Amino acid sequence: MGTYTLISPIYSLVVSVALSGICMAVNHLSAESAAIGDYDALPRIFRIGVALFVGLFLLMAALLLCFQNDIAGIILGDIRAKRAMILFLPCIFLTGFENLCKNVCYGLREVRYPVISELVEQALRMMAVGTILWGVAPQTPDKAAECIILGMTISEVFSSFYMTHSLGKVYHAFPKNEKREGKRLGTSLLKIALPVSLSAVAGNLLGAVITVNLPKRLMLYGWDRMEAVASLGVINAMAMPLMYLPLTLIGPISSAVGPKITGSDALGNHADAARKSVKALEMTGLFAIPMCFSLVLPGMYVMEWVFGHAVKEEVLLVLGASAVFAAFQSVTSGILVGYGRQKEAMGFNLLGGCLHLGMMWYLTPKMGIWGTLLGGLAGNILPTVLSIGFLRGKLSLAVPFGKAIWRPCYISFCCYAIGRAVWLLLGKGFLGSIGSVLISAGIYLLLVRMSGYNPSRYIQTLIPVAKQQKINHGQN
Repeated sequence: MGTYTLISPIYSLVVSVALSGICMAVNHLSAESAAIGDYDALPRIFRIGVALFVGLFLLMAALLLCFQNDIAGIILGDIRAKRAMILFLPCIFLTGFENLCKNVCYGLREVRYPVISELVEQALRMMAVGTILWGVAPQTPDKAAECIILGMTISEVFSSFYMTHSLGKVYHAFPKNEKREGKRLGTSLLKIALPVSLSAVAGNLLGAVITVNLPKRLMLYGWDRMEAVASLGVINAMAMPLMYLPLTLIGPISSAVGPKITGSDALGNHADAARKSVKALEMTGLFAIPMCFSLVLPGMYVMEWVFGHAVKEEVLLVLGASAVFAAFQSVTSGILVGYGRQKEAMGFNLLGGCLHLGMMWYLTPKMGIWGTLLGGLAGNILPTVLSIGFLRGKLSLAVPFGKAIWRPCYISFCCYAIGRAVWLLLGKGFLGSIGSVLISAGIYLLLVRMSGYNPSRYIQTLIPVAKQQKINHGQN
């Protein structure tokens, strides 16, 4: 897993150049076009996005193939990672089509197809990776990384074809109307995509610097290289994906809220845009905080039983807190993008990456792995605080701290404390983990209802049901 984690920044860098800005632009323009009734522009937005993605992907693939030895041997420090790095290319190509389709759907508020795709893809990925690792039984880290990437590619085959087919059904639900100028549409897309892509590249370069240099900083703490790379794999490729798992459910909130705000703002309905923003923040706190911390206790058992590595409770607690702020960071960025503040959103995220890098560089030789853990937490807190401050100060948004943060924190503390007592009572194994999750879930549902929350109304506020959408389309 250490080798896979070492080469993963290459994947992130190619995606940030070829895809991230285009996806955001496609999302934003689809929402804007649907809001003003320009439905005929929707397929052309997608086609322009695909053309830009394919061109940028081919450019990045050519650079990667030409300089593969230098990248693997000099930058990553392991020439054996070369083959796995190249295997990422077909996975990225399929991911591009999938994500472009998803962002059109998010812009049109058709969230069900992306959610289904994401859930099935994750299940297929786990099965494919597990089956390949079991069948091949790789003996070296580079071979294991190749098996993991092959499993990822298999899961992307399903999701890319499913989302392409689903997008066709979404387009057919909209009426036809007159075209507008394609040049203006392409220019609008580039104006949104360019600053986002540049910021994403800078952010991913920071992430790559952190990943590549973390083993070296751990060696200054006194670890040998093998131990340092193994720790990188345990934290970044095992524990962090586990604790960040709730973000796969929170992600659609940030993807849905931006187009909703864009649509309301385009129609001059600023009060509705503010209401959607507030509901998104409340919904994030209600779901993200309890869900992230509910994984701490069973996470220790999963890490030891599935991956064969014991991880301390306090490490997972810090990762859980980092995941919570990552969720708020994602949603606040989505709100800013919805208001057309892409530069501010990307700038805040970039500052968070710089803080993470600085703390990792300075603290890791003194504190070991805790240096990068605390750096990651601070790197998620900073852009969240800056985004909320900007929403309150510049956009005059009434941020609901009570319902979005303090009340969910109280609910989460009660669930965690009672769940931990059950975990200690039943034992720190399978039975204790299952018992703590079930008890915590029951306490959560009880406290949510007693606190006056209505989760279904939050969902309906942000994501209208398909039936109502069809009625609206017919009226337009």
